[in-house]
Amino acid sequence: MKTSIIIPSCKTKETIEPLLEEIKSTISSDYNIIPVCTKNSAAQNRNKGLDFAEDSQFIIQVDDDIIGFQDGWAEALIKILEENPNINFISPRLVNINGSFAIMGNEGYEPIKLQEAQFIPTSCIAFRNTYKRFDETFVGSGFEDTSFLHDIGSKYIIANDMRVVHLNERKNQDGLNW
Repeated sequence: MKTSIIIPSCKTKETIEPLLEEIKSTISSDYNIIPVCTKNSAAQNRNKGLDFAEDSQFIIQVDDDIIGFQDGWAEALIKILEENPNINFISPRLVNINGSFAIMGNEGYEPIKLQEAQFIPTSCIAFRNTYKRFDETFVGSGFEDTSFLHDIGSKYIIANDMRVVHLNERKNQDGLNW
């Protein structure tokens, strides 16, 4: 079962090299890692990654401001998708650098392993490849993920026993875009 990990970024590949090394050090070698480093919008970079991952059954997207991966995190996310055909999207619990919970939507934390949510961001997310595309009319970054998830629909799940740090840099979220 082929899985690709896409890292859409407006940073250079050299700048995100520490992230690539961290990801590689926490996963098996069975993954196709696809950094997309262009000055395009987040939606365009995400779609370019999807183009390179078109033959993958599962996709993991990781924003360039995620750190703190646990060993085996990617395998654990994909296993949940494999074992639960009714789940299309799953994200680890996003936390801030100080360990507090980061914004994931409007749900509160429930002390259960798999928590259903009304929405999850695509900051670090695994999903089935539906060949759906991100809407490139969104400029900059932000809300292209909301639109993508809404258009596909499904159960959105937060894996509370997995944590990654979201630095929440909010790149290209200013000016006319907002």
